[in-house]
Amino acid sequence: MPSPRQPSTIGIRALALVGRQDDVTGVVVVGMYDYHGGNYFYLRHNVPLDYVPPKFAQRFAAHPQLSEVVNYLIIPRDLSGSFNAWQPEEIGQVEDWGVYRVRKSVD
Repeated sequence: MPSPRQPSTIGIRALALVGRQDDVTGVVVVGMYDYHGGNYFYLRHNVPLDYVPPKFAQRFAAHPQLSEVVNYLIIPRDLSGSFNAWQPEEIGQVEDWGVYRVRKSVD
């Protein structure tokens, strides 16, 4: 989860990284509150942007439900194995968070 000394900079930097991708159609940030993570100013795309708060991160990782438009995940790197069915490709990291392009959806 975000570091207590700089909770918002991780989410802001991760969204900016996703925003530099040409193919972004939707983003889910797992394990971070929306008020820590930044907003469309940093993402620079008018696409769905959803947050899964820390208290639901493990549950979401066990049973991920994403719409078809979501093709990027920002997640704590220690949860990355939970998303193997989506064939995630890491495009970068911000501290202990990974930014992943999702190759397929999970039914």
